[in-house]
Amino acid sequence: MLAIKYLGHSCFLVHSKDGLRVLTDPYSGVSGYALPRVDADIVLISHNHALHNCLEAVSGQPAVIQGGGYRELNWVKIRGIPSRHGGAARGENTIFCWDMRAVRFCHLGDLGHIPDADLLAQIGPVDVLFVPVGGGSVLAPDAAREVIAKIPHTYAVPMHYRTAYNPRPQFSLEEFHGGQKDIIIPEPRNILKLKRQDFTGEKKLAAMRYLPEA
Repeated sequence: MLAIKYLGHSCFLVHSKDGLRVLTDPYSGVSGYALPRVDADIVLISHNHALHNCLEAVSGQPAVIQGGGYRELNWVKIRGIPSRHGGAARGENTIFCWDMRAVRFCHLGDLGHIPDADLLAQIGPVDVLFVPVGGGSVLAPDAAREVIAKIPHTYAVPMHYRTAYNPRPQFSLEEFHGGQKDIIIPEPRNILKLKRQDFTGEKKLAAMRYLPEA
């Protein structure tokens, strides 16, 4: 079994039953969230920005992966795919695809453009797709929905959207999903637990809300 916990913004902790932990895009407090101290074995950083590369919040001595290329660590196969951030002036962004216990994940980072055919081929089909949906420096809701439609997936998880704690993105989660009935809000504690058989049925769109600790 794998457990996915949303820690806010573009940060997720993917935890396998045997204890291996992969963390994406840890952020500093400037986003309005308070990222708890978190343990991880592998940290994936899509680009160098305080909202995505705050290693000070990560305990232990994790392997830190940035940029393009193929790596294999602790039986996790990781591929970094170069892409563009929102606008040429914002620089590069790395999409990460990784295989973990026969489940294929893809974190689009701060993707700010519709992938072309070559980029889509590099990504390929995935089981869990993490998609920025808040606009501004990343995909706006309409573009995010188009990207989701272009990448074969089982679960698509929105991220990087406006909340009361982080007003920087232009659009909220509600503006992204627009009342679609196939949105799933996992509860409690924003943890989505998945088994291998969960990837054989009808496609679903999974949305995770960030709720700070009281």
